[in-house]
Amino acid sequence: MKPEDLRNFLSTEMRMSHIYQPLIIRRLLLDGGKATNKQVAEDMAVNDPSMQEYYESIAWGMPRPVLSRRGVISTQGRGTSREWLLNVSPLPQGATKEELVRLCDEKIQEFFQQRGKAVWDHRRRGRRPVSGTVRYEVLKRAQGRCELCGVHGDNRGLEVDHINPKARGGKDDLVNYQALCYVCNATKRDRDTTDFRGMRGRGIRVGSREATCVLCGRMEEAKAENDWAVAVEDRYPVTPGHILVIPRVHVPGLQDLSPEQVNGCMALVLHIQKRGRAQGIRAFNVGVNDGQEAGQTILHVHIHVIPRRKGDVPDPIGGIRGVIPGKANYHVF
Repeated sequence: MKPEDLRNFLSTEMRMSHIYQPLIIRRLLLDGGKATNKQVAEDMAVNDPSMQEYYESIAWGMPRPVLSRRGVISTQGRGTSREWLLNVSPLPQGATKEELVRLCDEKIQEFFQQRGKAVWDHRRRGRRPVSGTVRYEVLKRAQGRCELCGVHGDNRGLEVDHINPKARGGKDDLVNYQALCYVCNATKRDRDTTDFRGMRGRGIRVGSREATCVLCGRMEEAKAENDWAVAVEDRYPVTPGHILVIPRVHVPGLQDLSPEQVNGCMALVLHIQKRGRAQGIRAFNVGVNDGQEAGQTILHVHIHVIPRRKGDVPDPIGGIRGVIPGKANYHVF
C-alpha cells in the first residue's frame, strides 16, 4: 500500500463501528510504522469515554471520602464540572514537590509488591474467552441491555458475566451467563451469585427485591423513556398531563441515584416539557417528594412534572412554596 492508498482508505473507504481503526493507524504513523499491542491498548483506553466514566465513578466513590475525611483534599462543582483540590497551602514547589511525588510513587510500588497483579483479577479476562457466538446469544437474550441497571450497550459497554463466578466453581456455559455493563460487572465482581436475568421484564430494578413496588410495576406503561428512567401518567393527576418520571433503579431518594442516573432523569423531564410546550403548555411545576416528612408515600423516588395553565388556580405566585401553607405568597424585593 502506498501513502496515497492509505489516504484514500482513510478518506473514503473506511467503515467504522468504533474509533479503533484510526487510533491504530495514527499510533503506527506516529511511531514509525511499528507499535506494541500495549501501546495500541493504551490509546484505546485514553480515548474510550466509558473507561473514563468508570474511573470517574471509582475515584468519586471510594478514595474521595477517605481523603476528604483526612483533610488532604476537598472537592467542588457538580456533574461533569467536578473538581478536586489539594488542601495544602502553599502548594509544594521545587524539591518539596519532587519529594512528595516520589513518596506517591513509592506507595504505589509498595502496594504492588504486597498485593501483586492479583488486585486486578476481577477486571481481567484471562480465563477462557467467551466465543462470539455465545456472546451474541447472551446479548440477544438481554435485548442489548445490562440485566442489572438496564443501560443500553450503545451507551455503555456490555460484558458477559458468570452468574455463579468461576472462583466459586461456575461453569463456562450459556445457562451461567448474563449480560452486565462494565460498571455493574466490576461492582458485582466474585462476591455473589445473583441472577439478574428477567428482573427488568418484571419491573424489578437494581437495589430491589420488592416485586410489589407500585412504580416498579409501571415500567411497561412508559409514555417516554431512556436508559435511566421512564415517564408514566400520574394516576391521580393534579392537572391534565401530570407525568411521573421514574428511575429504572429502585431506590428511595435522590441521594441514592448516581450522577448519571440523575442526569438521565432530568433529560427525560426536559423531553416531557419540550413535548408539552409543542402542545401549547408554557409553564410547569417540577418537584420531588424526597422523604416521608416531605410527603413521600411510595419509597421509589420519582419526579413530578405538572403542566400549569393560566387560571388553573386563583394566584399561582410562589409555586412549590405552597407545600407549606401560607408560605407561597411573598414579596420579591
